[in-house]
Amino acid sequence: MTEQPELHTAHLVLRPIRPDDAADLWPHVSDPATCRWMSWQPHTHIDETSALVQRLADDAARGAGFSWKLMHEGTTCGLISLIAILHRHRSLTYDRAELAYWLGSAWRGRGLMTEAGRAVIDHAFGALGIHRLVVGHFAVNDDSRRLIERLGFRCIGIERDAFMKDGVRHAMKSYDLLATDPRPHGQAAR
Repeated sequence: MTEQPELHTAHLVLRPIRPDDAADLWPHVSDPATCRWMSWQPHTHIDETSALVQRLADDAARGAGFSWKLMHEGTTCGLISLIAILHRHRSLTYDRAELAYWLGSAWRGRGLMTEAGRAVIDHAFGALGIHRLVVGHFAVNDDSRRLIERLGFRCIGIERDAFMKDGVRHAMKSYDLLATDPRPHGQAAR
């Protein structure tokens, strides 16, 4: 298993998630504004948050996913993860992962998730040996689309009626980024 390092950007510390992080994440994951375009509903009890944090820590222990708590000036403001990491399956080599993220409402619009995304992408393509990253978003979520495009991902398609949330069917836009693709803003390609 790869050791998960702490990552640093100009304005953030990205600390690997730990089982004792539930209290820091609770105010955000219980906020309906944070959860609006996420695959989960607002947490109604901190036990839900504790179970989530434990699953993320277990994934890291198995090398199946890595999650970082985003800290701005010592305050928890979000989470960014590489999930569904798959290097090999039978005789196929994938070296792929999915980028997942959220940021608390009060910290949006400051460029923090762009910073975090760049750091995690560099780590994925470097230390983790990932070749292909994928990411998707509710097709109506323009904020997520803009972030994903700033990070250099390219749209590979739209899945119509991909899923349902709160009784409404939603399309999903999917993107990918290869380690060999040129990346914006001085990010290195392999």
